[in-house]
Amino acid sequence: FSIREFERVRIAFNRMVERIRQLKITSYEKELEAKHAKLQYLQLQIRPHFYLNCLKNLYALAEAKQYHSIQNTILALSGYLRFIFRDNMKRIPLSQELRSIRDYMQLQTLCNANPPCCKMDIDADLEDFLIPPLSLVTFVENSVQHGTTLDHALVIRIRVSRIRGKDGDYVSLLIFNNGPAFPDFILQEAAEPEPQIYHSQHVGINNIRYRLHLLYGETAALSLYNSAGFPCAELFLPGNDSNIK
Repeated sequence: FSIREFERVRIAFNRMVERIRQLKITSYEKELEAKHAKLQYLQLQIRPHFYLNCLKNLYALAEAKQYHSIQNTILALSGYLRFIFRDNMKRIPLSQELRSIRDYMQLQTLCNANPPCCKMDIDADLEDFLIPPLSLVTFVENSVQHGTTLDHALVIRIRVSRIRGKDGDYVSLLIFNNGPAFPDFILQEAAEPEPQIYHSQHVGINNIRYRLHLLYGETAALSLYNSAGFPCAELFLPGNDSNIK
């Protein structure tokens, strides 16, 4: 080859490499867009259920002519919905999720004659740990919906702690209550190896499983089980950002 021919080959080769790089970037961006679209869809699945429950509670208060309670409920609801309808595409500090749970429990206090309570045991160094939004809120809502009985007041407990393992550090987010145990079909459904993007029932549980799969791949997990006859939901998230997809 002459120097001129060699230069032409070099330029052509560099153009080809740059084109491949651009194609990879475009492909990656499309993959991210698809993932974000799925996450948006999953967030929308959760919102109508809670919103309709709140409207039903407000209707009951209006029937009872409890106008002061209606005003307080609307104020608490506005703060909670501000969290629900925020941009949920990014993970949030654990402290924000816990704050939204406190708002939700305040709503229950205003709307229920025998309101549930929520007790939290959180490692101090995990307040700023990033989690997918609505990860805990969903199970608190489910606890209230399915765990409330006339026999005794519902007590929900949340424990967040760090776990040291051979394959790295994990953060455990455990939610349990003194309500009825999970039925077998729920446990079987939650144990299915492939999470579904849509399911006609138990939307919240399937929603969280699929979002964990999108965000963390195989490095995060959700476990449902019964302990001493009480329902437990436990999320395991990687303790650092290196395992996030």
